[in-house]
Amino acid sequence: MHLNSKKHLENLTGRQSKNPPIGSGVAEPVAFNGTLDARWLVLAMTDGVWKYTGWEVILRIAAEKRREDVIGCLLNRARLARSGKLQDDFTILVISNG
Repeated sequence: MHLNSKKHLENLTGRQSKNPPIGSGVAEPVAFNGTLDARWLVLAMTDGVWKYTGWEVILRIAAEKRREDVIGCLLNRARLARSGKLQDDFTILVISNG
């Protein structure tokens, strides 16, 4: 996912097939790219992040929070309310130019 200074969200892997899954060993890799503007933020994440936080929440947190706070905020949103446990894998990488 790429978020630019205009707060436009671009899913860079939107053309990637979900079946067979990437970890299966038989998935076909799909190249992706995007144009970065003056201020940008790239989030690389597993499906356990976006499935349990939602794209709207990811966009809001990425646009409003400092880059070093993004992971913690999304992790808190993905946790189950009662147990605090995660329902799925949660891996995210935050890359930005500022």
